[in-house]
Order: sequence, then C-alpha cells, then structure tokens
Amino acid sequence: MSSDDLKTALGGKWKVYKSEKFEEFLKEMGINLVMRKAVANMSPTNTFTIDGNSITINIEAGPKKMEEKYTLNEEVDRKTDAGEMVKSKATFVDGKLTIVNTPTDATKKVVTVVREKQGDDLVMTMTRGDVSAKRYFKKA
Repeated sequence: MSSDDLKTALGGKWKVYKSEKFEEFLKEMGINLVMRKAVANMSPTNTFTIDGNSITINIEAGPKKMEEKYTLNEEVDRKTDAGEMVKSKATFVDGKLTIVNTPTDATKKVVTVVREKQGDDLVMTMTRGDVSAKRYFKKA
C-alpha cells in the first residue's frame, strides 16, 4: 500500500471516544493506580501527518503534548512517554499501521500498536505480552 493509502486511511485529527481494557494495559505497562485512573479518563486527540514515508503523530492528552515520528520500514531509537528506551519500527500493510516497540532492556516486553480504519472509526490495538487493549477514535 502507498503513502497515499496511509494518508487516506489515517490522515488528520482523531479523538478517543471509547476504550476497552485500557486500564489493564496501563497496569501491565507498570503505571501506578493514580496515574492509570487519570490517564484512562482522558480523551486524547491524535493528529496524523503523512509526508511520503514519514509519519508524525501528535498526541494531546489534557495538558500533555507528545510527538512521535517514524519513517516506514525504518527502525528508530526513541523514548516512550513512560520513559522507556525502545527501538521502534513502523510498517503499513493491508491498511494497518503497525508500530513495534522493542525495549533496549531485554528484560522488558515488546509493545505492539496497530492502528486501522474500521468503518468511520480508527481503532488502535495495543498489546504487551498477553494483555491487549483497544481505543476507538472518531474524526475530530
């Protein structure tokens, strides 16, 4: 699939309206109870900018703003918002943007994030070990 397909599928601004098993996922990530409750109650927006093979995801959650940058099929070193150093690789296959985050600390678990259009929704599935969560977004 081309970057135009990616832009058509995910480009623009999306806002969370529903989550499934998100608190369980945050717990698996090692986030404390107070922070889990706060994060789970936020409705962040994700803005996707696609330029060729370059993807920028701007995430706004309350007062916190984050930016993730990827080039399709290339591994990048980055620090997650949880403070973990990872090697991340983004691919776009069969309409799914998949980002695999492999911790540089071999004792930590890989986190895989898959984003795909389902009808008018953008569905983000996050998996770490045997724990998965979903977040559902609508165009903002």
